[in-house]
Amino acid sequence: MVVGDSGSGKTSLIKAISGLWAHGRGTVTTPRHVRTLYAAQDVKLQVVSLKELFCLPDSSGDYPDTRVALALHEAGLGEFIDELPKDGRNGQSWDLLLSGGQKQKLVLAKILLLQPGLLFLDETTSALDIQAVHVFHQAILDHCPEATVIAVMHDVSPIRSASGVDFFDSVLMIERGVATKMPIAAWRQTTT
Repeated sequence: MVVGDSGSGKTSLIKAISGLWAHGRGTVTTPRHVRTLYAAQDVKLQVVSLKELFCLPDSSGDYPDTRVALALHEAGLGEFIDELPKDGRNGQSWDLLLSGGQKQKLVLAKILLLQPGLLFLDETTSALDIQAVHVFHQAILDHCPEATVIAVMHDVSPIRSASGVDFFDSVLMIERGVATKMPIAAWRQTTT
């Protein structure tokens, strides 16, 4: 979990690690042959079918409808299963039709479908209520147990599973240009 004040460089850091930051110099080495996925806070959707949105950057033909439907259901978007082949409703694209929370659940469905091994979440749950945030992280833990997740969090309270287990094992705290990594238990003691 990455925390810090606004403007401290949290997003820049995870964009650099994920290879999406064009500024600066250096080398970041990530595991070979591991699928990486970066998910941002603000989701902008292309004008394509709902199934294509879930499957991008892969081809929608790579995934059977039943597998995509299951990911939708697990992400809390089961009401959209019948609309997989559609690019919107009543002349409006999915980008205009879906709320911020629904778009973030769409990101969860994509994660569950694509099964990345390295996942970068940049305030990806900011439009969700606390219960939906727990469901989001629990679904990743349940369906992608081997994934390494690096998440910038807008709410700095540690997220735990229903059984009380922390979803993150450590915190990277960025303050005044200095990043400090510590176990989540030690960090929790500094925030209480």
